[in-house]
Amino acid sequence: MALGVPKETSDKALEEAEDAVAPLVAAAVGIINDRLLLTDEYPDEDDVAVGPPASP
Repeated sequence: MALGVPKETSDKALEEAEDAVAPLVAAAVGIINDRLLLTDEYPDEDDVAVGPPASP
């Protein structure tokens, strides 16, 4: 990695960075998958009838 940094130290830093980012990547993938499922379930939002809001 950087000059003057022992390989063991840089490997440990890389491993710590990967461990920190892994949950964020998993969350992003989950959000994208959810969006894809919604897109498949409701493909054309323009076809949805738009009317006045329901009264309480």
